[in-house]
Amino acid sequence: VFGALLDLAAEVHGMLPSVRLDESPRMADFARVLAAVDKVLDTEGFARYLDRQDRLAEDSLSADDFIARLREKDYDAENRTSAEILADLTATYGKDEKPPRDWPKGGRAVTTLLRRHGPALRSLGWAVDEGTDKKRKVTTWTLTHPSAEQRRNSDPPDPPNPPTGSDLHKQGTESAGQ
Repeated sequence: VFGALLDLAAEVHGMLPSVRLDESPRMADFARVLAAVDKVLDTEGFARYLDRQDRLAEDSLSADDFIARLREKDYDAENRTSAEILADLTATYGKDEKPPRDWPKGGRAVTTLLRRHGPALRSLGWAVDEGTDKKRKVTTWTLTHPSAEQRRNSDPPDPPNPPTGSDLHKQGTESAGQ
């Protein structure tokens, strides 16, 4: 058994230089080794590892009521302060419905939540970017829902407008005058 393990370790070590990942997940070195093991043994450990990461991210995000509400409402924000995001999401509750007990009390708590859950949100396709508004001296956030991010990245650019008749006439008179 020990000899077989050493043989596997040697094969994996020899395979590592040729392993290229499309995207480096957390614990990238471990992921490369796992991908090399998959090549040697023809297994699917790397795919299971990525799936498990997604499920853990999903579990951690659904455990927080504020982040769950943000995801449920497909909230998008561009250069919004934490206090503005809090106000926006608090406003999604009706007059008869109150936010849960663990709802953040202020902007600082929202900043803490976004920083803590940012990596998990990103792993599920969200764009979470922290910035600074230097005039107001506050932290700002840009949050983009995965479907909006995918649309932005997959939409082909608008085709140029075809020239109109007057444009063609103008071009003809300009070239004739040269």
